[in-house]
Amino acid sequence: MAPGFEPVAHAFAAAIAARTALGAACTIIHRDEIVVDLQGGWQDKARTREWQGDDIVLAYSLTKGLTGMAAAVAVSRGLFAYDQPVAEIWPEFAARGKGAVTVGEALSEQAGLAAIDFELTLENLADEDAICTAIAEQPRAGPVGDPRAIRRVIGRRAAPFRKSVRIRPHCGRRAS
Repeated sequence: MAPGFEPVAHAFAAAIAARTALGAACTIIHRDEIVVDLQGGWQDKARTREWQGDDIVLAYSLTKGLTGMAAAVAVSRGLFAYDQPVAEIWPEFAARGKGAVTVGEALSEQAGLAAIDFELTLENLADEDAICTAIAEQPRAGPVGDPRAIRRVIGRRAAPFRKSVRIRPHCGRRAS
């Protein structure tokens, strides 16, 4: 624990002790140095197996902030606009009534797309083409303004930006 980061350890320990977290790990890297590296709690609700440093967990909503920041940089570079229809970047997205959905609506969870009707398996989890097809074919679950959306809207038009920050291409077409 680096000096000055003790409050993180106290908050972490308090969450475990108060049972607001079953088990968790927290690593913070600041200026290329690990300043916090914590683990604690339990792997199971019965609290019979202690949390281990190499436990694998699902990280929900982890990409929201990163996607928002990446999109803001891409918009500032003129690669697309928040009020631009996603279908201009990724034509297949227009299917099933989504043609007018804007990048901003998708990024702010207002596109009416809470989930996709696509069974994820270990075999297809990394199949980007299949997942992009499922998203494109997914009908809207609600009207514009519904606070559930997809974030996979940057598209291939942002290729120069993605290369500069090492982001893999997502659904869409390459800009000409």
